[in-house]
Amino acid sequence: MSIIEFHPANKDGHPCGYCKSSGYCSYGKFRTGMSAYQLNPDDYQKLIDRGWRRCGTYLYKTVMEKTCCPTFTIRCKALEIKPTRSQRKTLKRVSDFIVFGKTPKSTSNPGSDVCGSKISSKFGHESPPRIPSNIPSAPMNPHDSSRTSSNQRIKKEETSIKPTECSIPIENCESRVKTLTQLYPKERKAKFIRMKRKLNKMMDRRKCSEEDALAFMLQERQDKLRKLEKSFEKFFGYSSPSKSPSHKIEFQYSLVNSRHDYPNFRESFELYKKYQVDVHGDDPNEVTPSSFESFLIRNSFKNIEPFADQSHGIPHRYGTYHMKYLLDGKLIAVSVLDILPTSVSSVYFYYDRNYSFLSLGTYSAMREILLVRELNAIKPDFENYYMGFYIHSCPKMRYKGQYNPSFLLCYQAFTWNRIENCLSKLNAHKFPRLEPDLSVEDEESNNITDNDIQMLYFNPRNDDRKVINFSSLKKLNLVDVDNYDVHTYAKLIGRTLARTMHFVVTPSI
Repeated sequence: MSIIEFHPANKDGHPCGYCKSSGYCSYGKFRTGMSAYQLNPDDYQKLIDRGWRRCGTYLYKTVMEKTCCPTFTIRCKALEIKPTRSQRKTLKRVSDFIVFGKTPKSTSNPGSDVCGSKISSKFGHESPPRIPSNIPSAPMNPHDSSRTSSNQRIKKEETSIKPTECSIPIENCESRVKTLTQLYPKERKAKFIRMKRKLNKMMDRRKCSEEDALAFMLQERQDKLRKLEKSFEKFFGYSSPSKSPSHKIEFQYSLVNSRHDYPNFRESFELYKKYQVDVHGDDPNEVTPSSFESFLIRNSFKNIEPFADQSHGIPHRYGTYHMKYLLDGKLIAVSVLDILPTSVSSVYFYYDRNYSFLSLGTYSAMREILLVRELNAIKPDFENYYMGFYIHSCPKMRYKGQYNPSFLLCYQAFTWNRIENCLSKLNAHKFPRLEPDLSVEDEESNNITDNDIQMLYFNPRNDDRKVINFSSLKKLNLVDVDNYDVHTYAKLIGRTLARTMHFVVTPSI
């Protein structure tokens, strides 16, 4: 069972890691927290769906409408995702490096976070930002012979087509431009003329009207694109028909709880320390093995039974894993992940900055989504990928919305909403209600009684333990408990979790 100690909102804060404000802070003054002595993965899954996150053994939730940087829980439907053009470029960049040893022609210095590398907030203690590549393409070379000949061919084609060849004169087609450009979004004259010629051929061949011919053309195009469409898994293939790959990349999963059960602890710690010092400017003397352990290794998931055979080579039980990226046997990156009953939750990511040219931030996010799909093949309950908090007021955190389809959690109704439907609200208001139906309310936080709240009374003097509801505890008068704090806790976690999690109380000594 889950055993926690509740901490009301902090009175003292520290400068915000996102807007650098010193007065209000998402992770300081306006944050409610709980220390988890023991945590059931299913309970934590439900807590995430109510806006909670964890850092080590500490669980926290932002007090919305008071913080400087509103935090919205974001998740991606891993089984429905389709990589964007930028994400496909990242996967191809990594594939070209693995197979052929190719690196981008122009990269920033090794320390720069180029092409989607993560820059994590050291105050956030959550999944680090993955900034997608927005590097503009090189300008067209006017002396490019292939481009010049193509332009000459298009001009020649334009002049060779007479207006009488079209069943409808070009000057009378303005009303159909919107329909016609569904095939070709860019309204270029040469393309428009070629499309009109194809449309006329379709009408002659099928002996149909222009509207029917357009429908046939659209259907043919969709069928063609469907045939060319690759599955998500195929983007990760590393095949070289002519020779053996230039590099070898491997992925190892380590279920962790303390440094004593962590394989190659020193190697992972040194990479983490280098990352914190180089990227965040931390004092090297403050980045210690104990701080690394308490932040990214220690957790409250204990004695979890496996849900799959370990022979699959991927996580086989719920808990915290370190996913290690080994390039030719060298550790270059680590993803810290929580494997939960229906999802994979990204906790943190750190990497060797010498490999920034591989866009490791974007690549790791795609790899973690692939892991959800691999787990789904073993256990169909796995569907979602959680990326922590989406902070619209912080531009560097908006990258998370680029994994489609993504959903944001409404902090009032606790419903999931497509992110594209939320952007206008987030632009207009700092704390918008994302759920459009005003009649939808959070039923979990209403009408919670003392009988619903489970408590764990523990007396360390005689090792007395009692699992009891709050109503009975008050009648026994074993300990003085703040009624307001207990009901605040129950409202924040919801009625369902109040009945399964245990609020620990001890008598004053």
